[in-house]
Amino acid sequence: MDMKKLIVFFTFMLLFAGMSFALGHKDPREGMHPKKSEYKLSKKEFMALYGKDDSAKALINIFFRDRRIGFYVLPLYPAIVILNGIIQPNPNIGDLAVGHPALLGIVGGVTSLTGAYFLISSSRKALYKELKYYELMGHLSDEYGIQVRVSLYKQTKDCKVPPANGDKVPSAK
Repeated sequence: MDMKKLIVFFTFMLLFAGMSFALGHKDPREGMHPKKSEYKLSKKEFMALYGKDDSAKALINIFFRDRRIGFYVLPLYPAIVILNGIIQPNPNIGDLAVGHPALLGIVGGVTSLTGAYFLISSSRKALYKELKYYELMGHLSDEYGIQVRVSLYKQTKDCKVPPANGDKVPSAK
């Protein structure tokens, strides 16, 4: 068999094997259609129902932190535009003391879109699906695994529990 034909044949087989593998393994979150009563819960209810270990608790904290950021950041665009109109109703072209209206509008718009992204990506339904994925698969998805590990690292780093063997805790300098 010619070398070119052999390379084409193996390339085709690898592509076919990769496609069939990808078709056989679906993300379990895609098929989930939970009822509203399953995911319309408060943070305390999520912690009570699904916070069985540190990773699940950290995931719940991350989602609710992002939701809080979104709620605070989303209304900033209208506030910046209204404040700019009150402070500087008739700006001159070269007047940059308070801020150029177009620049403030762009900054406010980007800030507001960031808040909207946080709200949409950190929905309670997405949290429910992620927690169910964690229960089914036994590990967190790649999307949230790093964030949870960083959160858990920060928690253990800030921990002020004295050593178990009774030694004195070294003073923080």
